[in-house]
Order: sequence, then structure tokens, then C-alpha cells
Amino acid sequence: MSTNAEEIDNLVNQTYEAGFYTDIEQEFAPPGLNEETIRFISKKKEEPEWLLNGGLKLINSSRR
Repeated sequence: MSTNAEEIDNLVNQTYEAGFYTDIEQEFAPPGLNEETIRFISKKKEEPEWLLNGGLKLINSSRR
């Protein structure tokens, strides 16, 4: 391994010491866009029912 590559590896693998940390809550939807995913996103965003229904109409019309 070259010296530059070793230096990069050392920098990448060192412990973060600055003290900043942000704990971000994450949830993941399954890949693809289907009715289940539309409902999941709508619920997570606390969207009104009319907006959910619009999204479901769009996803169902695209299946035709």
C-alpha cells in the first residue's frame, strides 16, 4: 500500500473527536411505490385523508 493510501486509511478510520453528534430518527419504506408505501408516507407526514386518497387514486390509475 502506498503512503498516501495509508494516510487516507488512517484518517478515515480514526475516532471522531470534535464532539458534535446528531441522533436522527430514521424509518425506511420498502423499495418501490405501491399502496402500502403511499399509506406509510402519508401517515408519517400526518397528511389529511383527502391527500392520502389523491395519492391512492394516482397509484391505482397508473396500474391500468
